Amino acid sequence: MREYFGDAIVPDIPPRKPQPEDEREEVDYLICRQCNNPCYVFEMDKGQIAEALCEMCGNDDILLFNIAEEEHE
Repeated sequence: MREYFGDAIVPDIPPRKPQPEDEREEVDYLICRQCNNPCYVFEMDKGQIAEALCEMCGNDDILLFNIAEEEHE
């Protein structure tokens, strides 16, 4: 245990270790921020978008894509 904030005790949590590439969560698709459509034509490098192309609007600027997050119930 590390610090006290009022009545709460905050435990020491070790930092997350980077996962090997084969154990990382796989990205199924990106979301194009220009037209809001899913994009399946892309390349990832170390968890970051390296290349992407939206086949609906032609967007190829990697800064205009979001990594899609799965919805958990």
